Amino acid sequence: MVAIDERARKSIAVSLLSCFDFVERGFVDHESWRRGLSMVLLPEVAEDDALWGKLVSSYGTTMADSKHEMVDVSRIPERAPLAGDPILMSHVMRALMRALHDLTEEVELLKTLPRRTDANREEVERLSAETSAMRAHARAQLETRKARTIMEARRRVRAAVASAVDVEVANIFDGACDGVAPAPERSGSEGVA
Repeated sequence: MVAIDERARKSIAVSLLSCFDFVERGFVDHESWRRGLSMVLLPEVAEDDALWGKLVSSYGTTMADSKHEMVDVSRIPERAPLAGDPILMSHVMRALMRALHDLTEEVELLKTLPRRTDANREEVERLSAETSAMRAHARAQLETRKARTIMEARRRVRAAVASAVDVEVANIFDGACDGVAPAPERSGSEGVA
């Protein structure tokens, strides 16, 4: 691999400037400049604020709706310095091939997402069904405990009422018997006529 000197890197960057108008509005802002240079493996040139300043002073403009300075793509002269320099062209081609490779990997990964999503959806449905079954079981146990507690409370109330009724009946009986003389005992001869 042939090393590219600083001047050649800057030449590549300037030559590709118009390619960094990603949203096709006719202007390249500083962020797009940095992003584009990162894509063609020239991030160190993107950090050269002096170069960006020269580009803005030569071809720049300030948009009314933006405080940021931008390069007006229509003011950049058309030139093709890459076509005559095989070293520069090979650098750009390597960068483009690497970007294409990375993009291809991303697309392949994205293709697997629907399958993963379906598997995740099935797992969520399975867990949801298990959770619903567990909740139903817990509700049934709670209802059973509640029913047992109510039945036990009713049994205790009945027992208390029955005990109280027995005591009350005994008291009534005892009260009714107070002041009443016991019945005379009958002998066998008195009652025969």
